[in-house]
Amino acid sequence: MFELPNVLKSLEHADYVFANEDEAAEFAKQQKLDPTDLEGVALALANWKKTNTKRQRIAIVTQGAQPVLVSVGGAAV
Repeated sequence: MFELPNVLKSLEHADYVFANEDEAAEFAKQQKLDPTDLEGVALALANWKKTNTKRQRIAIVTQGAQPVLVSVGGAAV
């Protein structure tokens, strides 16, 4: 299991966030989100508090052989 407080602190400074499906599901569980809704997790990651508001965050969630999920500034693409 990852150290969520450290991840959240770092996330505030990230312009790009990459997570595989297991990491995204664990993040969802710890944030009380649906761990099976990986698109929702990508949106949550992209919408997370950001220190530099001049650039939108891009969140990318990989799913093995399934399509990659991308959220730019909190919108699915």
